[in-house]
Amino acid sequence: VAVGEGPGGRAAEAKFGELVERGRELLTQATLGEHLRAVVNYWLGLAYVRITQPETALLHLEAALTALVDLGDPWLVAHALHMKSSALYLLDDPECQYVAEDALRRCRELEPPSPMLEARVLNHLAAIAVNREEWQIAVRLYDRALVAAEPLRDLRQLSLMYEGLAMAYHHLGHATRAADLFSRALGLYSLQSDLSSMARAEVNLSQLLLEQGLLRSAEEHLETSLRYCDDHGVDRKNRTYATAGMARLRLRQGRDAEADSLAGAAIELGEARDERLSLATALQVRGQLKFRAGLAGEGDECFERAIELYRALNLLERLRLCRIEFATELDALGRSALAKEQWKLAALVGRGPSKGVAEKLAAEA
Repeated sequence: VAVGEGPGGRAAEAKFGELVERGRELLTQATLGEHLRAVVNYWLGLAYVRITQPETALLHLEAALTALVDLGDPWLVAHALHMKSSALYLLDDPECQYVAEDALRRCRELEPPSPMLEARVLNHLAAIAVNREEWQIAVRLYDRALVAAEPLRDLRQLSLMYEGLAMAYHHLGHATRAADLFSRALGLYSLQSDLSSMARAEVNLSQLLLEQGLLRSAEEHLETSLRYCDDHGVDRKNRTYATAGMARLRLRQGRDAEADSLAGAAIELGEARDERLSLATALQVRGQLKFRAGLAGEGDECFERAIELYRALNLLERLRLCRIEFATELDALGRSALAKEQWKLAALVGRGPSKGVAEKLAAEA
């Protein structure tokens, strides 16, 4: 699952590309004041996030934050922290959660308050919870974000919220509500011509359909996502994610040769672009394929790499499920001692909510 900040396709890239060009020009001016320089760095960071260049975004956001803290601008500090968390999220960096929590804390200290910023940070924290598969926490955060954002009618934020809520409600067993929320999200994305978010949402929807056994429908949505990547320049993150999803579908269909080719392509993309979450998914698929082909050693290696990635990303529920999948494959091959070890390790993976906002939400229940 991937729900969060992203670009909107070539139109958005052109718009934010103009912002980047103007911002870089301003930074060359020696007469630019310290506060204005920090503001320009903030906007450059935001633009680079929206065109999915998070590494460059972080350089500008760090420069902005250093200056803004020294200058005593709490409003823009909170905004810059939110955008820094968004950049870290695009890099699959688990630090994004702690930066977002800091942004929320600072946002709630602002006088006058900033309800739209609070809604955006809550929405982002909810997206992080979805990625961690902490479904109850995600629903509660999205509900709070909806309350904060409702009077402001920000279509982008509502789109992201509906998509994330759809994923959470599906996994909590509310299929009808999930389908309605997905329909709303896709409708709002189309109104904004947010093709990157639509590409991601199509993959997320395909996963739900795959779990329901609706393989042909899942395939159609994955094909749509890949078509967005080909036709509308929304390639980064989305192509690797959709390719890994298609590999999983082909595995489910028993089309092993195609699944292996797609998994290999997703692994190559994930490694080249450092898209670790999609890389881990593709490695799981390839691991199952290696076991089917009687290549147990290569299967072990794929699962072990996926496990290390989930551990590094601090995605505990995904780590637990990966170990369970690994143990199931080992059991099927009669490797009971190794399977038992993986079952035990899966049981030891923490399943409670993450620290920080999640703990506070639980305390407020």
